[in-house]
Amino acid sequence: MTWTQHSLDTLAHAAETGQQVHFDTTHMTDMEQVLAGTGRHDPQATNPLVTSSELRHLRDNYDNFHPPPTFYHGGREVPPPWTWGGNQPPPP
Repeated sequence: MTWTQHSLDTLAHAAETGQQVHFDTTHMTDMEQVLAGTGRHDPQATNPLVTSSELRHLRDNYDNFHPPPTFYHGGREVPPPWTWGGNQPPPP
């Protein structure tokens, strides 16, 4: 099993069991491309391919998560990235 598959299985389990998911987007520098599956991350990111896959999984399965995932950017809570309308979250 790959790291990506393990991570997606863990997210699916969280959705099935009602566990809260927290997701930090701070180092995702081109959100539109990340969501399209073509983006890059900060070169210091631990495993950008896994993180991108996780985010797309959360987007594609958002309605299955109860409670819904909580997203953060720059230390503050933000709306889901696919609602931003660009690469940065809306101002506070």
